[in-house]
Amino acid sequence: MLKTTTATASTDTVTGSIVTAGGVGIAGALNVGGVTHISQTVDATSASDGALFVDGGVGIAKKLFVGTDLDVTGSVQIDT
Repeated sequence: MLKTTTATASTDTVTGSIVTAGGVGIAGALNVGGVTHISQTVDATSASDGALFVDGGVGIAKKLFVGTDLDVTGSVQIDT
């Protein structure tokens, strides 16, 4: 188990209580209590690339804002 008792805020990829230059593999759940910021800016061209891609479904409890285009491969259901 890796545990830190410091509370250094993270404002970018090189600050915070834990900082690593390499990647991180997580086999279990990831629980984030604060804002999650992904600083990669690569554009998506399909469902399997981009700054963030998810193999399973995505549930969003509150509003979703899309900055530019919205491309949908399957069907769309809008409940009113």
